[in-house]
Amino acid sequence: MYEFMHHLKRSPNPGKVIGLHENFFFAANLSEIKHAEEAWGFSLPSQLITFYYELGWGQLQTGENGCVSDFNCIASPEELISIAKRDSDWLMPYSQLEPDTLPFFQVGVDLFLCLRPKSDTPNAVYWMWGGEMPNNGKICDSLIDFFRRLVVDPKWFNPPKP
Repeated sequence: MYEFMHHLKRSPNPGKVIGLHENFFFAANLSEIKHAEEAWGFSLPSQLITFYYELGWGQLQTGENGCVSDFNCIASPEELISIAKRDSDWLMPYSQLEPDTLPFFQVGVDLFLCLRPKSDTPNAVYWMWGGEMPNNGKICDSLIDFFRRLVVDPKWFNPPKP
């Protein structure tokens, strides 16, 4: 499903990638995914599970077009558990999450993209404050389309400032 990203698979030393704009992924396993689902109380969206199986978790900061983003971190199953417990480094004490949203992608400090696993479109990607935005904050109809575009341009979903 994510074969267009398989060329990005590698597991660098985590200490050496901090601060660099390197794309990398670490493997995720079934046990970790099941623990994340238990923490949230629902099944993760199918396209996220497939992403974890095929690529794992990590970051995608440099696009094929040469553009660079500073964050673009895909949560590990362990990070999803920390977010559910509200003890994640991704969250600020004042962080507000809409009900039934799953933050899976860190765009910046206290800024996430989310999935809505209990919705009719569990694989669609939304801004974390989607209910307050046009189109309910929907960015993309599926994770596959989201990552296809992200591989080319890691900032494509951020509209330019007026």
